[in-house]
Amino acid sequence: MKPTIASIFTWAMLATLALLLIPAAPSAEPAPAKPAPAVSLIVQGRSLDTAAEAVRAVGGEITHRLGIIRAVAARIDPARRDRLAAAPGVARIYDDRTLHASSSTSTFRDELNAVSWSGSDGTGSWGTGWIDDDPQDPDPVAGTITVVGVSECPSAGINPYCVFFQANKGHSLSREVNLTGAASATLSYAYAHEPLGGQATAAIEVSSDGGQSWTTLKT
Repeated sequence: MKPTIASIFTWAMLATLALLLIPAAPSAEPAPAKPAPAVSLIVQGRSLDTAAEAVRAVGGEITHRLGIIRAVAARIDPARRDRLAAAPGVARIYDDRTLHASSSTSTFRDELNAVSWSGSDGTGSWGTGWIDDDPQDPDPVAGTITVVGVSECPSAGINPYCVFFQANKGHSLSREVNLTGAASATLSYAYAHEPLGGQATAAIEVSSDGGQSWTTLKT
C-alpha cells in the first residue's frame, strides 16, 4: 500500500518529536583559574616589626626574621608585590633566590670593580646584593657605608674601589649566599682601618639561620 500524505506527515511529526526528546549535551564549565604560586622575597623596613607588619597586611607568610638588617624573608602572592612595596615603612624588596650547590667548588666573590652593591665576580651567584641595614642610606655613593675610590683607602689592596664605614654609626653591611649541600666553606677578605678611638668597634660575623643569630669571626 502506498503511503498517503497523512501517514507521511505523521511519520515526520514523530521524527521531529524524537529529535526534541534527545537531551542536549551539558555545556562545559570553564576550569577555575589556578592562583599564581607564591614568590619568596626579602623585605627590608625601617624596623624589623615594620617589615613584618607590611608583609602580614598583604596576606603574606613570614618565613624568617633577619634582625641584623631589619628585614624578613616572606612568601606572598605576586599580584600583591606592588602593594607591599608601597606600604609605609618598607625600604626595599629583594627576590629571595636559592642557589644549588654541586660537588664542584663554587666561589662567591665581589672584587668591588664598580660603585655598586651588586658586584659578582665568582663562579656562583649571590643570593642578594649587599644590604645596608640603614634604610635611609641605600645608595653606595652617599651615607654611612659607601663604595669609594681606592685613593681614599689605599691600603685595602689592588681593587679600584673599597667599602668605607663611618665609625660610631652602628650600621652593618651583609650579603646572603645559600650553602645548602656544601661540605665546607671558607671566608676570605681584605681590609684596612684607621684608629677607631673611643668605644668604636668593627666585627665580621656569619649566620646560618637567616640572620636570627650571628657568630663573630673577628673583631
